[in-house]
Amino acid sequence: MSGVSFADEDILAYDTTIGTWSMFFDGSDVGLGGTDVDAFAIQPDGSLLLSLDSATSFANLVTVDDSDLVRFVPTSPGDFTSGTFEWYFD
Repeated sequence: MSGVSFADEDILAYDTTIGTWSMFFDGSDVGLGGTDVDAFAIQPDGSLLLSLDSATSFANLVTVDDSDLVRFVPTSPGDFTSGTFEWYFD
């Protein structure tokens, strides 16, 4: 995407009014480097439901399998993503 560096663990946003891309979720900032986000859903409260393509370990969770869903609650989205992960569906 023009002007935005990204990887397969990231989620980009496109602003149709001005025609630009931006970083919405930087997965490497929150420990997902090397793990692909293969599906996501943005919830009304701003949290994200994520499906990952491989088993992944999180500091506050046991290892999450590629068939599980995690919920990410952002404290800061965008280029400097931060927040916490929660188990959503096993």
